[in-house]
Amino acid sequence: MESSLLVLLVASFAASIVNAAFATGGIFLLLATLMALYPPTVAVPLLSALAFGSLVARIAVYHHDIAWRIVRPFALGTAFGVLLAARIFVALPETLIATVLALVLIATVWLPKTGRPPPVPRPFLVLGFAQGFLSTLTGIGGLLQAVMLKTGLDKMQVTATLAAALLAQGVMKIAAYSLVGFDYLVWWPQIAVTLAAGLAGTWAGRRLQHGIDEKIFRWTYRVLVSAYAVRLLYKAWG
Repeated sequence: MESSLLVLLVASFAASIVNAAFATGGIFLLLATLMALYPPTVAVPLLSALAFGSLVARIAVYHHDIAWRIVRPFALGTAFGVLLAARIFVALPETLIATVLALVLIATVWLPKTGRPPPVPRPFLVLGFAQGFLSTLTGIGGLLQAVMLKTGLDKMQVTATLAAALLAQGVMKIAAYSLVGFDYLVWWPQIAVTLAAGLAGTWAGRRLQHGIDEKIFRWTYRVLVSAYAVRLLYKAWG
């Protein structure tokens, strides 16, 4: 096995463990690995396909805990966001996108609730559009991940719902990147390796999650999302 495939196998296995145990965080590790191996024009479209195994495995394991009231409107909104962003892929200033997104993520996961938020018609439809747009341009949107702790779902429901929503988003991104010319067939060895590693890593992470206290899960979740936000700021301004 060539060295890049071995690196991807290890990174995908580790990322899937983190994703299954803490619902998020692993995808950031996988994106960082891809960025180290390939140019952004390859790494960003490829990420959706390489995360497929981990997401499918999490849905299979946690399918009873999926909050479909969140997934359905999110998936519809993200379809429009992905289609719009695919047409202007890397055309917007990445520094501005990364900075705004990082600040929104940090504020969302750390600011305390201050009463009832202003009403937004179909909030997960709007959120889906925003995340689909940002995720198609930068690789990971992060908005849904940050908002999930405000929904009142427990750790199992957060893990399951995120997986279902992100799988729907990933399928749409793969279709959109294909339409603008990205050839996924060229990368079938990378996809096959990460699919197997994702399934194995999810199984290991699920066993780990059962022993994690709910408060520790939520604190770790916040740290992982914040780490991604800091990475975005460093990438934009470092």
